[in-house]
Amino acid sequence: MLYYIIDGYNLINSLPLLKNKSSLEEKRRSLLNLISKYKLTGSPHNKVMIVFDGKDEFTRFQKVFDFEVVFTNNKEKADDFIIKKVEESKNPRIIIVVSDDRELCFKVKRRRALTLSVKDFFAPLFRKNEKRVPDKFMLSPKQIKMINQELKRLWLRED
Repeated sequence: MLYYIIDGYNLINSLPLLKNKSSLEEKRRSLLNLISKYKLTGSPHNKVMIVFDGKDEFTRFQKVFDFEVVFTNNKEKADDFIIKKVEESKNPRIIIVVSDDRELCFKVKRRRALTLSVKDFFAPLFRKNEKRVPDKFMLSPKQIKMINQELKRLWLRED
């Protein structure tokens, strides 16, 4: 089991897909939907916490989808909350912090947690949208060997 702690606003601000959303609430909802729909945290047995900076009146812990969403209060930034969670962990090596914030990543790595960039976290999402070369256009190992031999013969003039 792994424990993903996600720097929510860092992901929102790093992902072009979410920049066209009109409200902050819509951006947060879209992020949660992306993570859930594409199973970006792998196994359903992995724990997931998404941390957002919040205001006192929005401070709440709530269960959304299969992960926990945390809004910090005005006195605590999301980065500090994430670092505290890593520090409090009995086994920080199972924690993966998802963020492009260099300072945050440096601090959690020093506490033995793993980090994952936003690009790497969303890589499965973009791989699914890639166009793949149909198998009928793929070469067999025998065909590759024959082509290489022919090229070698042409380039080295082995007539």
